[in-house]
Amino acid sequence: MQVSRLKAVGVDGLFAMGAPPEWIISGVIPENGVVMISADPYSSKTFFALEACLAVATGTPFMGHFPVRKGRTLYIGEDSPAWDVAAQVRKLLAGRDMLSKSPEGMLYSVKQKASLDDDIGLERILDAVQQYEPDLVVLDSLKKLHYKNENDSQEMERVMARIDRIRGAGPSVLIIHHESKPGQDGRRAALHRARGSSAISADLDGLLSIAYNRMLDRFVVEVGKSRALAIDGWQYDLLWDLESAKFVVISEVNPNEDAIVAALKLGKNRTLDLVAAVAEVNPKLKADSQRKTTSRALAALRGRGLIRKVRFGEYALVDNSPE
Repeated sequence: MQVSRLKAVGVDGLFAMGAPPEWIISGVIPENGVVMISADPYSSKTFFALEACLAVATGTPFMGHFPVRKGRTLYIGEDSPAWDVAAQVRKLLAGRDMLSKSPEGMLYSVKQKASLDDDIGLERILDAVQQYEPDLVVLDSLKKLHYKNENDSQEMERVMARIDRIRGAGPSVLIIHHESKPGQDGRRAALHRARGSSAISADLDGLLSIAYNRMLDRFVVEVGKSRALAIDGWQYDLLWDLESAKFVVISEVNPNEDAIVAALKLGKNRTLDLVAAVAEVNPKLKADSQRKTTSRALAALRGRGLIRKVRFGEYALVDNSPE
């Protein structure tokens, strides 16, 4: 039997192969990529995904912030009953005065016994992808689409390989997944909050973790894994707009960031100085929360190119930062 040879390329060939991805939702979901949203129960992850579908179907910015490429979407839901999904979509459309002119490009398959357990179940999903030709497929939720042991790496590798087959058919894939119980395994970094084996996150292009901050009355989205995600910083905040039933990205400099910039202008560039500056504007926060809040603000400022890291634990304003 003749074995095919491995082909190697030079730097120019590598650069030609390695063009950065195009986006279906700029900076969030790459075209023909696989991204996962993980969150605790009742953290609006399904609504987040449905809003992504509406943005793509209408060609309007996701959450009013991230540009999209207009296309067709297919929501495959095995978690919530149809009436619950319908209620969320109704709320979503009503907030935009679109109930009488709902987009044709949003398609739903709810409680149709879709499955990733075996190749037969996969073929049913691939048949739907071939029939409806979606640009974005939402799988809600991962747990309800299989009956395998989530902690078994080999079993989950097979499940994730089937999801890769869906991506291979053309669309981007957005997976909704649950998170482990707080403190269950002692690892609460965003990458490790998603429930089950690390095989689940191994081949993802991106993983977003959503949590509700009751103190700030905001949803916090943290990037747990990123191959090509271009979100400013590593975390961003969402406000829930009750009137229009939508998330709104908070992109302006917040008081914590203002306090850090002011401290850096005074030459206070050590982490301890910056934590103290944040504590001054948030006197009710506990010490641990002050450190986390400072870390988030630093990440956001660095993501927007306003500050730079000088060395471990020290930061400085960049030369073109606003005075």
